[in-house]
Parts: sequence; C-alpha cells; structure tokens
Amino acid sequence: MEEEQEHKRLKTKNSEFSWKLKKVIRESSGENIRCLLPNRLDSSLYNILCSISKHQVNIYDSTHFGEYLDLFMAFRSAPEEEFLCGAWVKADLESSGALSDTLLAIGTDSGKIHLLSLAYSQEIELISANETGAAVVAMAGSSVHTMTFASLTRDGNVKIWQRRNEQCTLIGNLSFSSTVISFLGDHFILLAGKDNTLRRFDISSVFEGSESNDIPVYLNEDDGQILLKRSNLSKLSHFQVQNEHQVICLFSDGTVIVVDAVHGEQQIKWEVSNFSKDNACKFAISPEGDYFALSNSNGVVSLYDISAGKKVDKFQNERMRKACGNVAFGAKKSQMIISTDCILWFFVSS
Repeated sequence: MEEEQEHKRLKTKNSEFSWKLKKVIRESSGENIRCLLPNRLDSSLYNILCSISKHQVNIYDSTHFGEYLDLFMAFRSAPEEEFLCGAWVKADLESSGALSDTLLAIGTDSGKIHLLSLAYSQEIELISANETGAAVVAMAGSSVHTMTFASLTRDGNVKIWQRRNEQCTLIGNLSFSSTVISFLGDHFILLAGKDNTLRRFDISSVFEGSESNDIPVYLNEDDGQILLKRSNLSKLSHFQVQNEHQVICLFSDGTVIVVDAVHGEQQIKWEVSNFSKDNACKFAISPEGDYFALSNSNGVVSLYDISAGKKVDKFQNERMRKACGNVAFGAKKSQMIISTDCILWFFVSS
C-alpha cells in the first residue's frame, strides 16, 4: 500500500517517466553535500558517483555491488582542511598495477589536491596546486589523455597536470580568472569568463613533447577564443561538455544555450521555467546525452529534451520537503540521485 502511494506521489502528467524512490541515504558526516560527481570518462564506469561535503568524500556504486546505491569508499580530510571540488581522472590501465582503476582528484581550500585511487582505496599523492595557498575552486579531468587533469584556483591560475612515474607533473599553466573549467576533446580547454563569456583555449602545445619537457607551457587570456558572449548581466553559472562538438551553458537568469564548440554557433536555446536566483546552478546530463536535469529551491526536479529544448518531465517527492542542492544521473537516464543537505535520494523510473 505504501509503495503504491509513493508511486502516485511521483507520477507526472504527460510524461514518459514514472519516478519511484528506491533508497534514502544520510551521509555519516552530517554535512551538507556540496557537489555530486558522476564518472563519465568511460561507459564502464557510469555507475560510479562521488559526493563531496566539507570534510568527507564518499564514493557510491549504483549498479555492481547491490540493487541500489551502495557506499564502498569514504575519505576524510584533516580537521583544518575543507574539500571544495573534485574531478574524475582517466587512469592509464596499461601502466597501473591494478587490473581496473579510476582516480579521483579533490581540491581543497588550502590549495592542495588529494589524488585518490579507487582500486587501492587510498590516497596515492598530495599535490600543492598553488604556491600562495589559494583555494582550488574547480577541477576537470580529460576524457582523452590518461592521468591528466586541470585545477583552477581562486587567484585565476589554471594548471594542467599529468601523472607519470607515480608523480604528478605540471605541464601547462594558464592565467585566466574563472569558476568553471572543462576539457574539450584532444586539444582544448573551456573556461567561463567574468565577462559572461565561454572561451576556448588551444592547449595542443601543452601535450607536444610533454614527456621530455619538464618546463610547463604558459598561456594567457589573449590566447582564448570567445565561443559565446551574452550582452546582458546574467552570469554564465555552469556549463558541461556533452560531446566533442556541443557545450551546454546555463546562465543565472535561467537561460540554457547549446553551443557548437567547434564553430561557436548557437544551436538551441530555451528558458528554464520557474527559475529563480535561489536555484542550484549545476545541472546534470544523462549518460545517453539526451536529457538535461535541473533541481530548484522548491524541491522540484525538471527534465528537458536537449535536442528539442523542451521540458518533458518534472517531479517532486513529498518526503524531501527541502530545496534540492544537487542532481545527477546514475548509470543510465532511468536513475537519478538528488541531494538535500546531507541526504541522498535515489530514484528510478519505469
């Protein structure tokens, strides 16, 4: 009877989805979850999800270890240190001692980066990302180059790292103030500018001869190409690379723009309905690349068809009763994880 009532609460009108709450997890740290990071570097790892709170990182599996979302690794910070952000790093399986591994880089308020190995369930390196101790505010992993990731610090320094011979080496340094960062294919990196721009930087020179050159390649703001610029005052709050040709951008006024990352052409544009400045600005893209999900301050989660730019579903669970801080898809679009404070809600659709 209770299951039937739960089903009715989640069923939406005119939708192909019918969402059902499968599991509720209260994280042991008791701290608000700052971000959710699904692993999208390899299709075999889409079941892996990371949550980051102030002093703890939790790693979950949505498929392999059980029917629902299962915790299989946790990592605590020192009392005086805060975790701020993170990124998955593509492992080099040929040189790894483990048969299967994936790495997670976690940035902190002290300018340090913790590099964690899931195969060995431990930290394998601690990196100083900034000489002045400026906080690491954003990170990104390359889906093409193994053991390669980027860190962005509060003072506007973007650093590109590559781990080889069991040590991380700085191979590129870019001076550009931003809060969002992402790799794009083989040779580019994307950054959101303070002037509400999306900029593309060619970093192919960083990888040319990086094995033999210990001196990092230096780039500056003038090296960036503007792919998107808005004339109004709305801020480019968050963006994600959907594939090597598309980038989805969310602005603080609720506008979503899909940009051709090769030619800088706007392809699709839509407005998020009932959007307010209190909404979380991070969004999720389904593993299949066809759906866009966003939660809001009223606890409502909306899904949009990316190719059509139209809302296809929305739902709100009565048990959540609070604003949704983060939303992420699991191994497929029929799985969704939502955070409220220190609680994770795991939904599946039928």
